[in-house]
Amino acid sequence: MRPGASENEFRRQVEPGWYPEMDSMSACTEWCKSHASCIQATFSYVGVPEGGNPCHLFEERGEVYDFRDDFNASWCGTLEQTDYLVGELKKVFEQKPWVGDNFGAVPCGFGGDDCQESRCCGSQTCTWDFSKCEYFKCIRKDENFAGCAAEPEGGWDGEILDYGPSDEDLPAVEDGKLAHPTSLFCFVVMMPGARASAGVQEDEGALVATMKETSSSVYSCDEQLVIEGWVNSGSEANIDAFIQYWGKVKEDGRYMLHDWVIKADADCIFMADRVKAHINQFKPPAGAAVYFRNTAFRFNFMGAFEMMSREGAQVFFENNWQCDAKIGHTGGEDYWMKLCLDTLGLRHISDYALLYDKYAAQNDCVDSWAAAFHFYKTPEQVKSCLNGINR
Repeated sequence: MRPGASENEFRRQVEPGWYPEMDSMSACTEWCKSHASCIQATFSYVGVPEGGNPCHLFEERGEVYDFRDDFNASWCGTLEQTDYLVGELKKVFEQKPWVGDNFGAVPCGFGGDDCQESRCCGSQTCTWDFSKCEYFKCIRKDENFAGCAAEPEGGWDGEILDYGPSDEDLPAVEDGKLAHPTSLFCFVVMMPGARASAGVQEDEGALVATMKETSSSVYSCDEQLVIEGWVNSGSEANIDAFIQYWGKVKEDGRYMLHDWVIKADADCIFMADRVKAHINQFKPPAGAAVYFRNTAFRFNFMGAFEMMSREGAQVFFENNWQCDAKIGHTGGEDYWMKLCLDTLGLRHISDYALLYDKYAAQNDCVDSWAAAFHFYKTPEQVKSCLNGINR
């Protein structure tokens, strides 16, 4: 439930220094029941520092915000209100969309995996420049095994059961059901020092400082994390570093307090209100593990602006070791990430107006609907881009 008013500590007036330990939802609920003005109690350890209080009490009842296993809420009222509260509770659960187990993610197999059950293979073969890629096939070997492979091996039955992940977009939520909320946790990796890039001297520290000064990009989000990067060389090293940067997001943990996770390059300019407008347009069901395909260029996903739901990030964090072990570290981190998310079974939304990118021959910031613009290498370029966005 989204709180309907500011929180009240509800400390006992007779013993103002005593506040019981809130170590369970039942204890939190009982504390609410012991105060006549308490209407709603919420309980969760997510985002609570060590020694902090996971119980929060409110004097007004909030509206439905999300359905999550790691949060709980109770409503308090008089016995005369029982029928009313039960009716209101029924209305709450009527809004819960069905997304399925594992937040709706249905994993595929990697190369060599048994695909008899999933009938889906996420590994690919690509041309040298990754301009064209084809998924492995799920090929029957015999009655006991079907494997993910580019072609059948010697002695295999050879029957093709299916191919790669579904290319269908996640449908919008049904009318009357809860769409995914839009709180954003954003992070950027800032490489220290100045270096030549796209014909200018780029200083990512100065770019991030400009974002902060102008409340743009990651600093327009509800919360943000700035990670100091390290110099690496080559595609494989770049992907290794990229995996470690995402590990820092998991370690930070604040992404769990929000609805979407965004990774943006330091030279990518965006405003959170436009991003939220795009989310609202597509109305993904609350609780779905989903990511956005962001461009019509190449394989429809560019790493300058990557966005997935919190549930998608949970699936990724729990299972990305498989991608690390089974996907080759060539082709760039954006190709690696898209293939990983697809193979782990995340659904996707194709929003080719989300990212406006110079690599796709989109060269200004005046598009009135695009949410993110890449690449802008100096503080002056950033501010010029922001002027175009704000026209």
